[in-house]
Amino acid sequence: MLNKYKERFILNSNFNWFLASVFISSIGSYMNLTAILTHVYSMKHSETYLSYIYIGFSLPIILFSPFIGSIVDKTSIKKVLIYSDLIRAVLMMFLITFINNIWAIIFLYIAITIFTQAFDTSEWKVIPNLFDREQINKANANKYMIERTVSLFAPVLAVLLIRLFTVKIIFIIDAITFLFSAYFISRMRFNEKSTINKQKDSQKEPNNFMKEPLKYIIHLKNNIHQMKKYTTHFMSTIFIMIVLIILDFFQGATTIVLIPFIDRILDKPAEFYGVMITVMGFGSLFGGFIVSRIKKSNLFIRWLMAIGITGVFQISFGLSSFYSSFLFAFLISTTVSISSITSRTILQANIAENHLGKVIGVYDSMRETAFLFSLLMGGYIGMVMNLRYFYLLLGGVMIFFSTVGFVIFVVKPFKAFKSNAPV
Repeated sequence: MLNKYKERFILNSNFNWFLASVFISSIGSYMNLTAILTHVYSMKHSETYLSYIYIGFSLPIILFSPFIGSIVDKTSIKKVLIYSDLIRAVLMMFLITFINNIWAIIFLYIAITIFTQAFDTSEWKVIPNLFDREQINKANANKYMIERTVSLFAPVLAVLLIRLFTVKIIFIIDAITFLFSAYFISRMRFNEKSTINKQKDSQKEPNNFMKEPLKYIIHLKNNIHQMKKYTTHFMSTIFIMIVLIILDFFQGATTIVLIPFIDRILDKPAEFYGVMITVMGFGSLFGGFIVSRIKKSNLFIRWLMAIGITGVFQISFGLSSFYSSFLFAFLISTTVSISSITSRTILQANIAENHLGKVIGVYDSMRETAFLFSLLMGGYIGMVMNLRYFYLLLGGVMIFFSTVGFVIFVVKPFKAFKSNAPV
């Protein structure tokens, strides 16, 4: 068993180059996020401008993801990844030049986010290109653990470097990490031949998405119907996407309300937010470790269980005391990471690679719209309800969707199978 694992993952040079790219670019990205938020706030001392930065992150994804996804499906994975890294490195150098101009910063982050989305959409296709269907889940878990590990130390490292030097050093480091990432990806060998053949086949079919992306979204119902042609387990795949979009209406709000929850409900200083986030980071890392060690199982049932259990932990967190809140925060982040890795694996395995870009493009646009709305909503939740009730509501919603999924996709098919079974 260990020899097979070594052969598929440890001795897979393509995957090692990819993980090196993920590691180095994650360092730059987490340091960059910490640096730009602290810099903008110290420059303007206004939450309004911080919201502008978040809008600069979200708006390009909402508007351009469908276009980007279609382009990614028509282009070499390797080229998109490399050019996205190189262009972002150049934009980082421009950012250093205009570091004291808030509107130039916002404009540059809009441009950076566009190419980041191109990179991320292409990245969805890397692991399915390198591994067979049954190996995708463990590969995603390894990638996820690297990202979570970096998230634990990169923000702290950014703060130390800013104190020792200036904020410019972070953007220089980020530009260098993009160059290293591009080099690592250049060493990879993708199965581009099969991808190109699939792309040629897809070009024979009518494709209104590239010509009229807005029309594609407007006629989303018809295009979802067409999606059946290139998606296995279509109904359960669509169910996952819909549930995750709905849950994103809560995700941004949880980011906003956590500090007031600690301050007003748990009656502790807001500085404990940093401790809570660190605990959740370790929980996410532990969740990735669990997924990497789980033996073969039904991914959809695992995802449903993770969503339902997360709902139970959310309710427990809402009812918790100060000390027990850290335990439930750890458990929430653990089960969230399990559900995130599993849902990503299901989408990668079930959607044909040559159509994955445009599907993820529309999907990301909808999720980001829900997330942005949730961020705006988060500022008002504390005014209309007790924050404990918010976590009870979120937990109830997650348990509801988990139950619905089990009833529709697990219980009913099993009963039908038993009724039709030979006596």
